[in-house]
Amino acid sequence: MKKTGKQNIRWNTMKILAVGFLSVIFLGAVLLWLPVSNEKSISFLDALFTSTSSVCVTGLVTIVPKYQFTITGKVILLILIQIGGLGVIACITAFFMLLKRKITVKERVVIQEAYNMDSLGGLVGLVRKILIGTVVVEGIGAVFYAIQFILSLIHISEPTRH
Repeated sequence: MKKTGKQNIRWNTMKILAVGFLSVIFLGAVLLWLPVSNEKSISFLDALFTSTSSVCVTGLVTIVPKYQFTITGKVILLILIQIGGLGVIACITAFFMLLKRKITVKERVVIQEAYNMDSLGGLVGLVRKILIGTVVVEGIGAVFYAIQFILSLIHISEPTRH
């Protein structure tokens, strides 16, 4: 039984997506395992589990990130969560857009398959909208958190009057 062209494209896309996720997870695990990322030593299995959980956005951990990771480790953890939330394909596309590199037809087919779209038209625009929407929503959240943080500092620094 011979595979059709569409099946071959879909299989290749699945391989690319799987390898992309596995690569991000493994690289994240290595970075989280490094001494510069940790307050105290961590097993590679714990780093791998934490990286996998972050990229898959499950929130499960075997360690307490607040006490385990240095600022570097926490930044790596945040980046892994962001990549997981946006998706590997959207992040790679964003990286290419930042480099002003043209997205090839093959890359557009991968994007099309990843987002289960019918046509190749408007794919880069869709990814751009996803990225802009993410920045706007996270920016609004950051502003609200900053306001709350500043107000809590003002409240703490006020002398109590009786």
